[in-house]
Amino acid sequence: MMQIEFSPSELMQIGMAGVMRRISAIQKQRSPQHGIRPDAEWQADIEGILGEYALAKYLNRFWSPIVGRLDTDMGDVHGFQVRATPWRNGCLIINKKDPDDDVFILVTGENTTGKRWTLRGWLYGRDAKNERFWTAKQKDRYAYFVPQDQLQPLETMFNGS
Repeated sequence: MMQIEFSPSELMQIGMAGVMRRISAIQKQRSPQHGIRPDAEWQADIEGILGEYALAKYLNRFWSPIVGRLDTDMGDVHGFQVRATPWRNGCLIINKKDPDDDVFILVTGENTTGKRWTLRGWLYGRDAKNERFWTAKQKDRYAYFVPQDQLQPLETMFNGS
């Protein structure tokens, strides 16, 4: 687990990138994905960029948010998929269509200031797609909700474990 803190200028950049991502989705008339309520789309785009930026900062690698695309085989950040939530105790959420061989990293935030985010751990998509994690936390929003204690530690991502 690794905690990342953002400066005010980083938060400004992240917020603007999230706004740009949302405007691009509006221009392309993209529907909300994975059960995200229409009234939460702006927040979800900004939180997603917060998670992506936190991972890039942890990796100490340059990252530029790609605005106007859906996830591709490039991953969100240097080949990794990021799932971000403002809930400190949130789960890694994986959908049935998510790639089995991709690495998914859970990043959680503070729902108050938004400046401190924590990289909680990771799993391959195939390992997250376990029926014991299949549930709906909101009406008709089924997915694999993997608790944090079931994630691999970040340190194992790079040593072949």
